[in-house]
Amino acid sequence: MKVYNFKMDDWATYKPLSNTYEHALEYKCVILEVLHDDPYYDYKIFIDVRGIIRNVRESDLFPCGQTK
Repeated sequence: MKVYNFKMDDWATYKPLSNTYEHALEYKCVILEVLHDDPYYDYKIFIDVRGIIRNVRESDLFPCGQTK
């Protein structure tokens, strides 16, 4: 059973392509749902300011204010 670091309604920093680029863009997001049954994605998030809902992996999320 996988242990998830974030729960619903937690704020986080979403950094897409965080493993590829050192200075990738960062977005503040809120966790909408923990995807327990999805084999690939871990969370459904809402990206603040951009107004986009995305399914993401936990490796692209960081606690607010921490991106490494």
